Amino acid sequence: MSYELTCQCGHLLRVRLGQAGSQVACTSCKAMVAVPSVSQLKRMAGNKAPYLAAVERLSKALAEHAEPFTGECQFCNSQPASLQRLVCLHYLVARHVSEREGLQPSATGMALVVGSANEQWHIVQFPLLFCGDCHKQVQQEWRRANFGSFAKTLGAMVFYVPLVVLLIVLSLFIPFVSIGVVVLVVVMAVRHRTRKKVSPFIREMLSRLPLVGDVMVGLDEFEVEVAPAAPVGAMRNR
Repeated sequence: MSYELTCQCGHLLRVRLGQAGSQVACTSCKAMVAVPSVSQLKRMAGNKAPYLAAVERLSKALAEHAEPFTGECQFCNSQPASLQRLVCLHYLVARHVSEREGLQPSATGMALVVGSANEQWHIVQFPLLFCGDCHKQVQQEWRRANFGSFAKTLGAMVFYVPLVVLLIVLSLFIPFVSIGVVVLVVVMAVRHRTRKKVSPFIREMLSRLPLVGDVMVGLDEFEVEVAPAAPVGAMRNR
C-alpha cells in the first residue's frame, strides 16, 4: 500500500511504510521531502487507530458505524445504500501440522503421507452496501467473472487430467515416472490446501473497500461467503 505526500512545489509523491522517517526526492523539483512516521502516515490515510490490528480496526468501524459502514453506497460513495449483502470472512489464525507428513519411506518404496492438522479459524462479518444502480452493475460484472472462471477451470482440467492419466500409464512401464506422478499430486494438493478460497472477482471487490482491503492483505488463508442481497436493515432486524 502506498501513501500520498505533497511536495512544497505541489507535486504529489507516493511513499511506502518502509520509507517512514526518511527523506525522498521530489520527482518534479528534486527537493528532499521528509516522510512522516508510520503512525502519521496511517493517520493521513484515514486510519484513526494506527496501532490496532486491521481486524480490530474493522470491528471498531462496524461498532461505530464509521467509514465504510456509514450507510452510503460503498461503491459510488454518493448515494444512500438501499441494498446490503452480508459478508462472512473466515480466516486462518494458526495451523499445527504433525511432523510425519510428505514423502515417507515404506515397505514398497515411497509413500505419500498426509499428516493431521489442528487449525484455528476466526470469523468476522460485515455488510456490503449498495445503491440500486451499483448493485446491478456489480451483479453483471460478477456473472461475467464467474463465466470466465468456469472457462479457466475447464481449460485446466483438459490439460491436467490427460497428463495425470499419461503419467500413470507410463509409470506401469517406467518405474521412475511414478515419482513424477507423486510430485504432481503433491503440488496440486498443496496449491488446493493453501489457496485463498475466494473468487478473484470477490477478492478484488473487497480489497477496494477501506479497512476491508487492509484485513485481506494481511491474511495468508481465508474463505469468504457472500449472502444474497437484502434491503438495508433487514439482516439487522432478523
